Amino acid sequence: MQLQLPAQAPSKDVPYLHAALALTQPLENMFAVSGGAGGLAVKLAESIKLSGSRIRLDTPVLRLSYDSTGAAVGVDLLSGETVTASKAIVSNLTVWDTYGKLVGLNRTPAEVRKQLNKLRGWGAYFLYLGLRRNRRRFIGCGPHL
Repeated sequence: MQLQLPAQAPSKDVPYLHAALALTQPLENMFAVSGGAGGLAVKLAESIKLSGSRIRLDTPVLRLSYDSTGAAVGVDLLSGETVTASKAIVSNLTVWDTYGKLVGLNRTPAEVRKQLNKLRGWGAYFLYLGLRRNRRRFIGCGPHL
């Protein structure tokens, strides 16, 4: 994952020398968001609240809600409630999920569908895992276990 950002390629596709340089050299002409992605989310939330809007967390969205003219006016929640947007609807889903799940196939313009079919992307996932050691017996192999 550390290699994918500066090399812009999966690690299996990056030659050894390029990988070593990418991981040891200071990254020039690159910018960072103070506080990382979490810091960006905090600033966005602060801006939304300052503009007089509300943020709802842990509120699963089913799809966009439309008025009689076909304009998106809010979101339908999984709970059955509809939340009306006064200024904007912001999605943190991928472009594919935003159109595929929120907008829906029938409301996505054909040109957008064609462009989405051509797009390819990759990303990295963090997995935070913990293992609890069995107090009675730890099964393993090697001289130190």
